[in-house]
Amino acid sequence: MDYFEKLLLDQNQQRKIQIFSVFLEEPVASKRTKRLKAELDVSTPTRIQLESEVKTHFEQIVTVDKSPRAAYSEYIALQLDQAVAYQFVLFCLDRHNRTVNDFCEQFFVSLSTLQRRVEPLRSALKEFDLSINVGKGLFLGDEKKIRLFIFDLFYQLGQRGVVFPSPQLPFEEKLYQEIVDLFPFENELYRDKITKLGIKVTFTRIKHGFFAPSSRKYAVLAPMVTQLKTGIMAEALKEYPANIQTQEIQLFCFFTMLGPFFHNDSEKVRKIYQLFHSHSNPSVLMARKFYRFIKKTSPSVYAAVSQNNIFLTNLYCIFYAFYVFGGTFPNLQYFLLTEKFEMGSYFKYLTHEIRQFVEAGHDSKSFLDMSSEAKEFLIGALSYVLIPYLEHRPKKLRLYFDTEYDYFFYQSFISSIIQLKFVGMVRDPQIADVIITDRDMAQETKSLDKSVIPFRIEELGNEARRVVDAIFDLVDFGKTIFIGGSLDDLSEE
Repeated sequence: MDYFEKLLLDQNQQRKIQIFSVFLEEPVASKRTKRLKAELDVSTPTRIQLESEVKTHFEQIVTVDKSPRAAYSEYIALQLDQAVAYQFVLFCLDRHNRTVNDFCEQFFVSLSTLQRRVEPLRSALKEFDLSINVGKGLFLGDEKKIRLFIFDLFYQLGQRGVVFPSPQLPFEEKLYQEIVDLFPFENELYRDKITKLGIKVTFTRIKHGFFAPSSRKYAVLAPMVTQLKTGIMAEALKEYPANIQTQEIQLFCFFTMLGPFFHNDSEKVRKIYQLFHSHSNPSVLMARKFYRFIKKTSPSVYAAVSQNNIFLTNLYCIFYAFYVFGGTFPNLQYFLLTEKFEMGSYFKYLTHEIRQFVEAGHDSKSFLDMSSEAKEFLIGALSYVLIPYLEHRPKKLRLYFDTEYDYFFYQSFISSIIQLKFVGMVRDPQIADVIITDRDMAQETKSLDKSVIPFRIEELGNEARRVVDAIFDLVDFGKTIFIGGSLDDLSEE
């Protein structure tokens, strides 16, 4: 189960999913029972009752033509649909003239029970200075963060087949085309999913009177905003005051900067580079300062990124996000990396060096006042943007990527892996040095005589970093990326 599923499912539902997973993994009934006795911290009558309920659904969901992972996702979606906390999120998005009392009657819960069920969600929102008023059914806080939290939640649940509860908007297809024509998206499937979900979240919030806040920090986006002001989005917002139209378009443009890192040059990416390069707001200055930091601490990396507009565009986008939000903000990478794990030696060293830069005193208040959580998030983002520019290895490691799930879901870390200069992706597992897979390849591995790096979709954020670390271990990456240096004298040259 992922971050959001744990927030929305009650304890019994989480136990049922655990049981369902064991049913999938262990076909022998006696062994299954032994595992459940050891893994479930419940009384025997409770375990037997839960097993009985799960078995009924298991027999309905699991079929010969359906992969175990698809069955697992379908069962989670079923549990979500029955979860009071998830249904309350839907209620908060569109109350349909109902009251919270109406909601409680519909789902047979008291207000106090509802508050307990929603408490994990409330605690999660608090990390971003957001809250949820259970008595009124309202999200409270910075509208930028609220929309991003809702987007991330439904984007992640979408991997289980959950659909955002919004009817087709009359202008949706034309607006979608306008946006994809303007903004750079490197993967079509990813582009379709995030753009369409972004449109639905935006106009659902607008429909209920929750508007984007104004900010002078959007000045850098003026050319994009001007272009959208003359198109379909402006037409869709025409019933609202001019300032609301501008603020909504500004926020939508800003959200496009929070996508995955750019890896390929294009006219659209160059336009984003020029947007930032011609400004001198704090985020741009911080990106340039980090660029000079690399020059002083790692000449070899600097040689690879020198005059590299794609690298600088990624830096601009990272620092701009932190500049606008002023610290931590809802983000899928943040949610996926919530679980703690032991980092390998490579990432320990890389993040140690970058931490020196992040924790050093800087002029901009936006970066001085960041929480420790926000700094860790920023350090992780800067680590990943450097990955494509690590030193070349004499012999390339040949990688084969094998999955039975939605390929696009792995886009972010696959992109990072294939950009490593000492690896190459191959289409034939027979000639690969390493197989990266989410399948159970215990038997196949013996016959292939290959190194296999497994990963689990349920913990993808952690797995992404672990997979990259494992690759470095395989190539015996002993030399350091940074060769030392000082944070002094990082002034403009």
